[in-house]
Amino acid sequence: MIRPALALCATLTTTTVSPTPTLAADLDHIRRAGALAVIAEVRQGDRIQRAATGRTKLGSPATPTGREHFRAGSIVKSFVATVILQLVGEGRLALDDTVATVLELGEDRVELASRVTVRHLLTHSSGVPEYLPDGEIPGGTLASRFRTWDPRELVALSRRHERPFEPGAAQAYSNTNYVLLGMMIERVTGRDFGEEIRRRIVIPLGLKDTEVPGARTTIRGPHLHGYLDGSVDVSRFNLTVAAASGNLNSTTADLNRFYRALLTGRLLPPALLRLMTTGQEYGMGLGLKQTPCGLVVGHTGTAFGYQTMSFHLADGSRQASISYTPRTGRELAATNEVLWRRLCPSVKP
Repeated sequence: MIRPALALCATLTTTTVSPTPTLAADLDHIRRAGALAVIAEVRQGDRIQRAATGRTKLGSPATPTGREHFRAGSIVKSFVATVILQLVGEGRLALDDTVATVLELGEDRVELASRVTVRHLLTHSSGVPEYLPDGEIPGGTLASRFRTWDPRELVALSRRHERPFEPGAAQAYSNTNYVLLGMMIERVTGRDFGEEIRRRIVIPLGLKDTEVPGARTTIRGPHLHGYLDGSVDVSRFNLTVAAASGNLNSTTADLNRFYRALLTGRLLPPALLRLMTTGQEYGMGLGLKQTPCGLVVGHTGTAFGYQTMSFHLADGSRQASISYTPRTGRELAATNEVLWRRLCPSVKP
């Protein structure tokens, strides 16, 4: 049984590997680790490779083409952080603004709300507790998978858990940070975070296969089917339970297009982009890893029944986005190995 948390921020490990196999062989390596389906797009400059393996659905002989849609989970955090920094650049929000001032939330709603800043939320240094620490939805994940959640309900759930540290004292991944950032986007713009992502990123970049579905439970277009408890199809799911921390549908091609546009300066001015790519393991909406090939940035995305990893050299010159439908939990290590091989192929054992 696989019951992943809403957002797994896995570290891209750097290990030396044998000479590079074909992309199709790499994906078969992930499939043999347990995945039902695996799809990927790898870009090196203007050269694009796509591959796919496995089955799109249990009990069906249909094989993926590599262009299927999937739930991208926490990869939405990179989109949310981009929108927040655009608002900072427009002077409509400041990194030192607090939860209390922007959202008018008191200590009864968010502990230390007057000290938790936009910067803290973006970098997971707020100390605001995770609202679903075990990844289980109240009432049971399967029983509650069609319920619509208000972001304020999710923030309230976080109050059940002890604050791990004072604002700015440490860094610990918490989905609640990005739920609050999504609420800030709506407060500042008057529009839902998903609508702002559509207006500011999806439409300008032509990401025709990317959307924040809101409370809609279906995935539009040809898509992978994800499973929980071995055989329960959860490709229909109301991801308002993830809000701005994990509600996104996309494709590997669209993710690569988004990150390349971001990293080459199409979405943010240089000073704000540097903020995203500065830090230890996590910047602002981006996971960071120093490698022999240079800085690698991106994000992982876990939604119920789906796992995606999208990582890129910081200059956008080499990219790899891989999505799969997990069934054993062993797929993550295999995917890390493939990502490293694709992003830094010149390193030999």
